[in-house]
Amino acid sequence: MLERIAAGRGTSVQDVNQLLRQYAQMAKMFKAEERRRLRLLAEEHIQRNDIQTMAGSIEMAVVTMWGNQKKHRGT
Repeated sequence: MLERIAAGRGTSVQDVNQLLRQYAQMAKMFKAEERRRLRLLAEEHIQRNDIQTMAGSIEMAVVTMWGNQKKHRGT
């Protein structure tokens, strides 16, 4: 099959093999970059959720504390 492709291109089988290796290496690099990008997005999402959770906890603590102070003042 490679002989047919090479003949159709007017090149050698070695050139076709080199092109296929380059394609495979580029595909591997793009896949690795996609995984890296998705991992970074997931980490960012986790950090954002952690910050929102902490903010919600702080807000609940303040509301609870404020409510307790009103009870003690009698208002």
